[in-house]
Amino acid sequence: MNTNLHKNTKCLISVIFLSMLVVSSLSTMFSTTSNPNSDLGTDPLNPIDDNLEISDTYQVGDEYELDEWWNTTYRYRIGIEVEELDGIDRYQPVELYLEFDESEYYEGTERLIAYYGPGSWSDPIPVQVWDAEKYSGTDFIHNCSITFLATVTANSNQTYFFYYNEDDDNINTNYDYGTDFSSIFTGGTTLTVNVRGDSGSDYKLVLEEGSAVKTLEKDGIALNYHQTESLSPERQLTVSSLKFLVHMDENTGTRVYDSTGNIATWGNVDGATWTSGIVRYGLHFDGINDDVDFGAELESPGDPFHGSTTQWTMTCWIKPDDITSDTSQTNHGTRNCFMAKASDPYNDNFEIGINADGTIHVYLDLDGRDSQFNFQFTGTINVGEWNFVALKVDLTKANYKVGVRVNDEPFEYTTNWDAGNDMDEAYGSQFTIGASEHINNYFEGDIDEVAFYDEPLSDEDIESYKYLSNPSVIDKIIELVDGDIFSRYQIDWSETFDMHVTDI
Repeated sequence: MNTNLHKNTKCLISVIFLSMLVVSSLSTMFSTTSNPNSDLGTDPLNPIDDNLEISDTYQVGDEYELDEWWNTTYRYRIGIEVEELDGIDRYQPVELYLEFDESEYYEGTERLIAYYGPGSWSDPIPVQVWDAEKYSGTDFIHNCSITFLATVTANSNQTYFFYYNEDDDNINTNYDYGTDFSSIFTGGTTLTVNVRGDSGSDYKLVLEEGSAVKTLEKDGIALNYHQTESLSPERQLTVSSLKFLVHMDENTGTRVYDSTGNIATWGNVDGATWTSGIVRYGLHFDGINDDVDFGAELESPGDPFHGSTTQWTMTCWIKPDDITSDTSQTNHGTRNCFMAKASDPYNDNFEIGINADGTIHVYLDLDGRDSQFNFQFTGTINVGEWNFVALKVDLTKANYKVGVRVNDEPFEYTTNWDAGNDMDEAYGSQFTIGASEHINNYFEGDIDEVAFYDEPLSDEDIESYKYLSNPSVIDKIIELVDGDIFSRYQIDWSETFDMHVTDI
């Protein structure tokens, strides 16, 4: 018999017995624990021969005491010793690969028992035999892997015996360990796992292709600290042109932060409330006096609103509740303003809002030219739904164009600002989300994932980057092992930015 072990770095696992075989009767045993010329003694786990090598097989001609055998129905066993080395109580899986001689291990006859000393044994411990190969045309196992949960206290060892037999006489081959565990893989797309914990609580986990961890429940109640797709690999967007990024995922308090680290201060959340976003969380604005105020930011050299800036891109997600009831507007004609760099005491150089007909209104104050423009689309902003909005500004002499994209519509461009050379100075004006502080015009609805780049991004990059913090979803679930003790599945996640992940 050959034995290969998967060793855990925290524990030493040794096979201390390779086989026990009855030759003439159940009272005549072969032991692997002692030298043929030595006395077996009363403890078969402590051989007198100190030079005995682990995994060596020794035969003892003396009669083996049956009360040291646990169950005389069985004719073979393998001993496994697990030793804890790091001073920590352990309760963790042990996996072994085993090979057997022909006509030795009949399928389904296995049991695993913990040995506590002469005549002292545990009840059968759940053990799973998997990836088994049989001798051709028989029910005898040639090789297999076994997995069980070992319990070992700190700085100690525990011995287990794996019993098996050459036939299934008087052996229940459908033994029920009562593990209260199941994994059900339906339609090749949905994995449902149910398990009962030590406290008696029932847990349910559902993973689904095209989603992530779809459900995590305890006793039929969803665990609110695991939202849909929260248990998934994720990659933050990191590109050199990204100058400002607000996820609004704080979900508490009165501050939001720039995730790029370029902005030293935070945005003060004034009146807006936390809500579900397009990616995790966002902010809800009531349309009366709510905004997020970053103060005089994004106006340093290289930032979108600096006086020498000629190129930039803004992207965000908005879900307006109402765009028709409030008829107020700034003196630049902006209604339902969801972002601005403007104030009463200082110059204004940027506002973007939604007209009553669902089109996008943009105001820009450039060096030598300020103007506003209503961007028309085949479709319009959808009220009550999340909408992706991108604004692209390119004031270089070769282009002189400004464009807006809504959802999947292509960019619409205008040369309305072709006399401007760069952004006008607006030092001291507040950069706000959810409002313009010039003649106070407010947005009613939700906003999430606001970003600024210091270049006019390509259409392809805008599409790739639009979720910014992009949680991956499951592309494929592949069943590797399905059993009553444990199951193993391969989870292939979708690529997000430059990341692709496989879990087992």
